[in-house]
Amino acid sequence: SARIVHLGSRIRVLARFAEAVELQWTGLSDVPGVSYSVEGKLVGSADAAPGGPRRLAVPAAACASPPSAIVGRLPPGASMQLRVVTRIPTAGAEQGDLRIFGPWEESRTG
Repeated sequence: SARIVHLGSRIRVLARFAEAVELQWTGLSDVPGVSYSVEGKLVGSADAAPGGPRRLAVPAAACASPPSAIVGRLPPGASMQLRVVTRIPTAGAEQGDLRIFGPWEESRTG
């Protein structure tokens, strides 16, 4: 299946904590019903999830401008890759929502 990548969803790290990171991204402010989540995977660690990405507990508030989220419950000193997934509701329920994936970004906890 084809995937759309939204480069406007590039993540900016606002703060790093021992077991969390605070993120912000541009988002799509003019699209009604848009929502966001953050996907992530730990890399280069014994804690890395086998089999690829695992969701890191983050629905993000669509009402925030710009959108932001805190990804928590991470191992201290963890290296990870994170990306924003933008969900746009579509008119046809049988088609499902449109999901737009941001690029993977490198980050780490403090």
